[in-house]
Amino acid sequence: MKSGNNPLPIEQNKKIKSFRFLGLFTILLLSLQSLATIHEGGDYDAGEAVFNNNCATCHSLDGSVLAAPSLEGISERWAGKDELIKLWIKNPKKAAATGDDYVLKMTATWVPKFQWMQNQAVNDADINNVLTYISEYEPPVSGPVEGGKDWYNEEAKAAEAGDPIFWYLILAVVFAIIAVAASGAGRAIGSSIQERETGDGIPHTSYGERAKVWLWENKVIASLLTLVIVIFFLIPWGYNLGMAINVMEDYKPEQPIEFNHKLHAGKNGINCEYCHNSASKSKHAGLPEPMLCMNCHKGVKVGESDEMTAEIHKIYDYVGFDPEAGTYIEDYVQKPITWNKVHNLPDHVYFNHSQHVNVAGLPCQQCHGPVDQEYMLGKVATSEEIMKLAEEDVNIISLEKDVLTMGWCIECHSKAGVSVMNSDNGYYQEIHDRLIDTELGKRDLKKYLEDNVITVKELGGWECSKCHY
Repeated sequence: MKSGNNPLPIEQNKKIKSFRFLGLFTILLLSLQSLATIHEGGDYDAGEAVFNNNCATCHSLDGSVLAAPSLEGISERWAGKDELIKLWIKNPKKAAATGDDYVLKMTATWVPKFQWMQNQAVNDADINNVLTYISEYEPPVSGPVEGGKDWYNEEAKAAEAGDPIFWYLILAVVFAIIAVAASGAGRAIGSSIQERETGDGIPHTSYGERAKVWLWENKVIASLLTLVIVIFFLIPWGYNLGMAINVMEDYKPEQPIEFNHKLHAGKNGINCEYCHNSASKSKHAGLPEPMLCMNCHKGVKVGESDEMTAEIHKIYDYVGFDPEAGTYIEDYVQKPITWNKVHNLPDHVYFNHSQHVNVAGLPCQQCHGPVDQEYMLGKVATSEEIMKLAEEDVNIISLEKDVLTMGWCIECHSKAGVSVMNSDNGYYQEIHDRLIDTELGKRDLKKYLEDNVITVKELGGWECSKCHY
């Protein structure tokens, strides 16, 4: 019998079967891993660089559609198609020619809107890296975090470090105490020595007299100290004092009729623009004429209290209406309601209501506060009220500056994000079209999108001529 036909020992046969099973298990595991992900082992940082250079101009990572579909969840959508996605990135039309159902469906949806994607000059390693970056991407924290601190706000950082003026004052007081103590100790020692040598001590003089003598004898040092005090204390104090002029948060003037905003805008749900009907049409929001009030109060003659009923009857006095008869008084000379202005910007400041209502889409509460919740009368909102609203409503931007100051507007323009891609707003769509029309514009757009937010500031919202004549 040939040796090749000899049966193997039982133990050796078991080992061979074990090795075969281990090999099949390894192959199966590797196959499952290749199906589970198409970017295993990619470099996150390298992928970020590829994304910023090649993808960020058109694609977002947060689900929003910019100049192309979002890349969020791309690994799951292309699972098991690792070679096809590489072909798609390098040559989209060639990938579509394969007839793959997913690719054909995607091109039918997006190509009519955005045209074909350009062939990308990247290799397989670049694709692996960028897919790793997209899969593991976490958006940066740009809002308030624990403790209400905004770590991306430079002023919050400065506040965290403490007000330098306060510490300068503390140091000045400490040095003053040390100087007085040293002066007193030196004078006592000098007086003791003189008394021992001459029998007479140093004559007593007040601190003021001694200070005059010291200042006269040390003119240069005194001048430098005066300059330091002026620069570090008096100038900042005067600046802050000047910036506070006519900044009147919570200002609430008396009105000819105590209009209840909480009742009308809150409980009854009347839209702000029903009374302020030019807010979306012109620079000014406008104030209601008496006859506008009569659209409702011709029928609503009694308020929730006697005081409210008395306010309703004031309207009748302005327009000449007889509530008992339900008719207007003949030949009555109607009078306008002279409302007292709540907000009054300087003449050199330009503000347009329609631009902020239509273009920016800001809710009225962003500037005027919770008019539908608390205000019995119109008044200037406080920054605390705006910040509280921002915690409750994602459409309100949290602002820390005094309301209606220049710093407040600047802060808002640096935080407010706008969408310029495929926007229904013609103004922003025009900006987008101009940006993608040139290579320089594309670079600017990519830079703006580094934090996934295009702010009003980045689109020129900090230019002086935007707000000043």
